[in-house]
Amino acid sequence: MAQPHWQSWVREWVDLVYPSLCAACDTRLLPTQSDFCPSCLAQLIDDPSETCPKCAASIGAFTDTRDGCPYCRGEKFPFRSTVRMNTYEPPLQPLILAMKQPGGYRLVESLARLWVEQVAPKLSHQQIDGIIPLPIHFWRRMMRGFNTTDRLAARLGERLERPVWRNVLRRSRWTPRQAGLEPSQRRSNVQNSFQIAQSTPIRGKRILLVDDVLTTGSTLAEAARVLLAGGAAEVHLAVVARGGMKPRARLRPSADSADSSS
Repeated sequence: MAQPHWQSWVREWVDLVYPSLCAACDTRLLPTQSDFCPSCLAQLIDDPSETCPKCAASIGAFTDTRDGCPYCRGEKFPFRSTVRMNTYEPPLQPLILAMKQPGGYRLVESLARLWVEQVAPKLSHQQIDGIIPLPIHFWRRMMRGFNTTDRLAARLGERLERPVWRNVLRRSRWTPRQAGLEPSQRRSNVQNSFQIAQSTPIRGKRILLVDDVLTTGSTLAEAARVLLAGGAAEVHLAVVARGGMKPRARLRPSADSADSSS
């Protein structure tokens, strides 16, 4: 059915007065474009490296990953696999930092839509029963106004047609930010920081745990451990970005950076 002429006129007027801008660089978008301009979009989804199926670290094309990769080999991570959209470096890094600030809700939605388009096909072979967003402490939620992982999980749940269980896992105590801590400090910092609020939905289920960044894996490993102790059969991870990797030869020169969002 053809769109009424007046609706087309109103849309053109709104776009003229309030033009759609790229969520990353504020470049004006064409009517056929959404969220990101072509240049930013290409950089955000261009992930040239092979990734470790266990921890999603960047690896060489011929790396043996049967017992993990150089980044996770020897680590007893309780999660089974991880998928990512890209590495935690520009231009993705500043967007992740910005979306967690008060007023970052629009950016969360924009990045969530893009992320789902990239990671959903990577999860097509996984038999996931439900999705759980990594919770944040209620004080952080009050200061921020929302939890970014809630929106990521909601969008992914819609795409995969899987339930999102928000009230299963909760933060049992406030923890200092992980950024700047040594790996051993990160592990002790998040120890016993999660609790199961409702165990019934996850008993015997394969869980997909969602977060924005995986750095050392300490936070997500602790959350996965608690979910397994609460009766989950398996835990898999889906993150926007993978950080915490030392510089290595890559298909294009870049500066790796490490941080933590949890």
